[in-house]
Amino acid sequence: MIANSERYARKSKESALKTIRSTVMFQWKYKEELQKTMDILEKAIEDESWKQYIVDSILGGNNNLKVRIDDQEQGVERIVNCKFRHHHTDERYGNIHIDLVTTGLGIKSTTHEVGKFNIMNREVIVEKVLKDMLACVKKEC
Repeated sequence: MIANSERYARKSKESALKTIRSTVMFQWKYKEELQKTMDILEKAIEDESWKQYIVDSILGGNNNLKVRIDDQEQGVERIVNCKFRHHHTDERYGNIHIDLVTTGLGIKSTTHEVGKFNIMNREVIVEKVLKDMLACVKKEC
């Protein structure tokens, strides 16, 4: 009986000492890369994709981009808050979770999860966020 308990104790010590060995650790500064990604997304919103609606303002702060859309011709008044959230393990591996929260007058606020992306994959992030943001403004999400 004692021999069995020693064997189980030895196995539990061996499994507790094992660490995660990954070769895909993020090598750059996470906060700086996140800020670059947010700046690129902000410029993309200002430049090309919102020809259908009038963007009143874009406010960036902390880990959010707040886009205010006020188009009187089409009767659209919305605020789309793009949240970039991450945990310490996401920082370690360079991942980011993006959510869109849409609010407006007379509508219930809705949350739409865009997805989980690698922070360096900026083209995919911009394309997907703009597409989903447009759908949220049109009330399709």
